[in-house]
Amino acid sequence: MIARLRVVCPVLNEASGLDELLLYLDGLTGRSAVEVEVCVVDAGSSDGTRQILERHVERRSGSSGSGFRAIFGSLQAPSVARTVNLGLDGLRESDFFLVHPADCRISSSGWTALLAAVASSKMDHFVFEKSYSPQGVLLWVYSLLLNGVLLRLGRCWVWTNLPCFRFSVLQEAFGGAGGRFPELGFLEDLASGRRFRERGHLMTVLPAQVQVSSRRYVRDGSLKRIILNGVITVLFFAGMRDYRKLKQIFYRS
Repeated sequence: MIARLRVVCPVLNEASGLDELLLYLDGLTGRSAVEVEVCVVDAGSSDGTRQILERHVERRSGSSGSGFRAIFGSLQAPSVARTVNLGLDGLRESDFFLVHPADCRISSSGWTALLAAVASSKMDHFVFEKSYSPQGVLLWVYSLLLNGVLLRLGRCWVWTNLPCFRFSVLQEAFGGAGGRFPELGFLEDLASGRRFRERGHLMTVLPAQVQVSSRRYVRDGSLKRIILNGVITVLFFAGMRDYRKLKQIFYRS
């Protein structure tokens, strides 16, 4: 049976860069040994994102087996997990899905490595190292620490590591939540990764890096955002599970 992969891309108010993102995502659905479907999930944008997506879906609808669809939500308190969960309906237990934030880009070699991993079906949970673009010295050092300490030593991933799972793994880890990511509103990636580790699902790091836009670091100040990320991560691993309080600390600082 041919392997199937769904690329779930959560978006919210991404109109300014959406055309470029859609062109990139279209390039992921070419012929391969894996059946690839791209699913862009709009959490409830107010900047024209929905209209751009609707036009794109209409253009793609004439293509046989286009491998692209869009889902439109109206989430009152959108988060990555809440948005991604909207894009998981209809998956079979053996299917794979990739969480692909709008700020990330995967190289052709990385995509090839991912498709090979999915096609082999020997792994059920894998991620990528990441780098930032554009990347100064500070973000370069930061990415080295994230890749070496948090990812490889701590076995902890975040959404921008492009985590990919066999759907049955998510169902097993979060069966009590209907086989969906926990919708905590903040740090949903760290909390999900912790649950996978507790259940014995150890990730495989694929031999490629994902490029992550540094726009949020540029906007907020790289040093300030790195320090805040560090404080929140330390508090989480120290046992703090008041996600609303953690979110307040992060956004009010």
